[in-house]
Amino acid sequence: MLREPVARAVSLYAHYVRPDLSAASHQWVLRERERNRAIWIDRGMDPKSIVKSLERCPAFRKEVSNRQCGYLSSGNPSVADAIRTLKHEQFVVGCLEALPEFWRFMSELLGWTAAKVPYTNSSVGAAQEVLLAEPGAPEAIAELNPEDIKLYHFIRDDCDGLFVNLVLLC
Repeated sequence: MLREPVARAVSLYAHYVRPDLSAASHQWVLRERERNRAIWIDRGMDPKSIVKSLERCPAFRKEVSNRQCGYLSSGNPSVADAIRTLKHEQFVVGCLEALPEFWRFMSELLGWTAAKVPYTNSSVGAAQEVLLAEPGAPEAIAELNPEDIKLYHFIRDDCDGLFVNLVLLC
C-alpha cells in the first residue's frame, strides 16, 4: 500500500515524537511511543517542528525521502525504476485511499471469505492538519519526495488506485 507522501511523512513524524496525537488507548502502546519519542529527540528531532526535524535529523530525513520508490525499485529510488520493477516483477500495489478495492481484490485472489478491511492506525482529531499548518512543512516534505509523489500519482490516477501485475498459475 502506498500512502500520499506528505501525509506519510507527517504520520511518521507524529509516530516518532508526538505520542499525544495518537488515538491508541492501550497503556503499553503509549509507553512504547514515549520511549521512541526520547530516542528520536536524541537523534535530533524536534517535537514542535517538522521542518526543524527534517533539518536536524538525518535519520528522519532518510525515512521520508522517496522511501516508497526505494521499497518498490530494484534500482534507484526513482519513479522510473520503481515502475520498471513493478512491470517486470509480480506486484499488487494500491493507494491507501483505495484500501477497500485492494482488500476486495486480494480477498478474491486468495479466496478469503468474510474478510474485513484491516484496521489502519489513526490519530486524534485533526492531527494531520495541525502538523501541516506549520509554515513550510508541506513544502519541505514535498521537496524531499518528488519521486514518491510521481509514483503515488501514477498508482492513484493512471491505475485507479490499484496496480496489478500478476501471472496467475492454475
